[in-house]
Amino acid sequence: MIMERSERDMYLRIVEPEQDNRKFNGDDRAEVDAFIRMMKADEAARKEANEKFISNIEKDLEKLHEEVVEDMKTKPRAVRLRELVRSRLFVLSQTCETDERFADRWREAIETAKYLIEKIDRKVDFLPDKSYDNPPSLQIQINTKPLIELFETWKSNKFGVIDSATDFCYFNYAFRGEPIPPDKQPYRPIRVTTSKSKFQRFLREVLPIEQKTIPANIKKKVTCLFVDKNGKPLRLYNE
Repeated sequence: MIMERSERDMYLRIVEPEQDNRKFNGDDRAEVDAFIRMMKADEAARKEANEKFISNIEKDLEKLHEEVVEDMKTKPRAVRLRELVRSRLFVLSQTCETDERFADRWREAIETAKYLIEKIDRKVDFLPDKSYDNPPSLQIQINTKPLIELFETWKSNKFGVIDSATDFCYFNYAFRGEPIPPDKQPYRPIRVTTSKSKFQRFLREVLPIEQKTIPANIKKKVTCLFVDKNGKPLRLYNE
C-alpha cells in the first residue's frame, strides 16, 4: 500500500547516524575490543536501516507507476499521484549521500521518480476533471507510430475492419488505455464493419500472445469496446 503521508522525518531518522556521545579511554584491550564490536554493530544496524529505506522507496515508486498507468483517470487523481512521487523524490534528494554502498540504487530511484513526474505532466492536461465509467482497455504495449498505422489500415477501404469515421482517440484508448480528451468523453464503442471471424483474425495478429486462441479476459473486454454492424456488443467466437 502506498503511504499517504509525507515520511521525510521518519526516513531521515532512519538513514542519518545518530550522534555518539559515548566515551572510551582505550586504557585496556577489553575496552578497545568492546568499542570495535560496538562500532561494527552500529554500522551493521545503519546498513540494515538504509537497505530497508531504499527498498521501501523502490516498492513505493513501483506501486505509484502502476497507479499512473492504471488509475490516473482524472486531473485530481493525477495531481495527487504527482504529490506522492514528489515527496519520494524530495526524500531521496535529501538522503542521496547517506551511504555509498547504495548510491546506485539511490540514483536509479531518483531517475524513476523524475520519469514518473514527466509522465504525469505529459498526460494531466488531457485528463477530465471527473471520472467516467469507461470500459477497461486491452492494455496492449504498442508505440504510437505502429498504432496509427494499424488504425489507418483497419479503417481503410481495402481492409474495412472498423468504421472509417472512427475517432483515433477511441482506438487509442481501446488498445492502450490512453486518456480520452475531456470534450470527447465518455468512450464510444468502435463499430466493426467486417465479419466477426475476420475481425477475430486481425485482432489475434495484434495481441502479444503466444497461444493460437484469444484469452477469455480479452474477449470480455472486446464485448465492451467494440460493437457489430448493428450496434450490438461484439461477442467473439469460442475457438
